[in-house]
Amino acid sequence: TWEPVAEDLGFADAPCADADGNFYFSDMKAPAVYKVNATDGKRVEIAKEAISGLKFGPDGLLYGCQGAKSRVISLDPQSGAVKEVATNVAPNDLAVTADGYIYITETKHQRVTRIALKTGEVTPVGDGITRPNGIALSNDGGTLAVSDSGGEYVWTFRTLADGSLDAKMPTMTMRLAIDP
Repeated sequence: TWEPVAEDLGFADAPCADADGNFYFSDMKAPAVYKVNATDGKRVEIAKEAISGLKFGPDGLLYGCQGAKSRVISLDPQSGAVKEVATNVAPNDLAVTADGYIYITETKHQRVTRIALKTGEVTPVGDGITRPNGIALSNDGGTLAVSDSGGEYVWTFRTLADGSLDAKMPTMTMRLAIDP
């Protein structure tokens, strides 16, 4: 059966989990990032930040989008320490690769942008999507899927070793057929 994990929230966003099954999310209105313990269900506040996309990186840090502050941040889930990773971006959601790249959707700029964690380099890598929003990597990291909230499809890209994208293709439909 389904059970609530958290209630009486202002605007819940950015759900993700760690390897131990602990659940993390942001309440954009609080603002705060929370951890819900997988063992006892206890909720603790990690940081007073509003985040619209949240994922773990290979270094154990949480990475988050802060569109209102035009930045992507890292967040230490143990200490709550926040560091800027990239600025002057318009992030909505993100995906983090095992080899240190962050892909963000920049909805208002109609593109996907790559951030290299090692160098901090910010590079547009995918365009031509009306309203790129949700973004996810396949389990093997070889495919990046981007939902188009203003279009008809989820677009997929092949991710290459250097963090670039190619083989852009419309795949899953974002609209259901109307039942006559």
